[in-house]
Amino acid sequence: GTPVEVTVRASGGGEGAPTATGSVTLTENGTTIDTADLADGTAGLDVPTASSAVGTRTFTVSYSGDGEHAATTATYTLKVLKGTIDLEVSADTRAYGTPGSVVVTAGPDADGGLVYALSDGQLLGGGAVAGGEATISLAGTGLSPGEHAIEVFYGGNQLVEPADATVSHVVTKAVSSLQATASPTPLKVKKTSAKVTVTVSTKGFEATGGRVTVKAGATTVGTGTLEDGRVRVTLRPFTKTGTKKLTVTWAGNDLATGSTGSVTVKVVR
Repeated sequence: GTPVEVTVRASGGGEGAPTATGSVTLTENGTTIDTADLADGTAGLDVPTASSAVGTRTFTVSYSGDGEHAATTATYTLKVLKGTIDLEVSADTRAYGTPGSVVVTAGPDADGGLVYALSDGQLLGGGAVAGGEATISLAGTGLSPGEHAIEVFYGGNQLVEPADATVSHVVTKAVSSLQATASPTPLKVKKTSAKVTVTVSTKGFEATGGRVTVKAGATTVGTGTLEDGRVRVTLRPFTKTGTKKLTVTWAGNDLATGSTGSVTVKVVR
């Protein structure tokens, strides 16, 4: 992709001979690449290499001649190597359970080829480069909450060498919501034990682990442990009649923040 300037010097006739004038033309397979006039016997010819195939290119340099110098030609050989690129990589912060993506910009010469992303040796995903860009999809539950270094590798193509870059990606804990129902109702004072069914919702996965606490005022009347987003907590019988508002709290776990809800039960004689 880097342009090349070919410097041509035309001379002849020995010491004291007049400086060559005229023009020089660079051709490849019969196609004119560039033409320039000599100045002090020298001219610069530009060879574009953008999108050029990697390998050896052979050019013909033709000198027009002037009143003192005859026309002539020469051959010039150029070896085109694969170019190098810098990857630009970004990954937005997301919550656990929510799918994300890594956006890769590799530049116009990186059209075609594959990119893939890893973190701590774990393959997260891959994608094809088109128009110098690629998007790698990340599974919602592929990385635990925290800050992760994601390594992105590009395999290169016929024009550019492989390249890599690293980006920091933050996964936050998922947000949860809690719903609770109680049965049976009404309850018989000092006799009937209520059962509170608790459902905790989290996007993209079912939460397991974390303590569920049921309180009547400041008094804990039952506890349980969440499994697959649900738990049924059996309460001990109430000793007084009346309407009881119960506060139900899930403490959260390593993947999601806690949440709170409430349910009302009626206690009768």
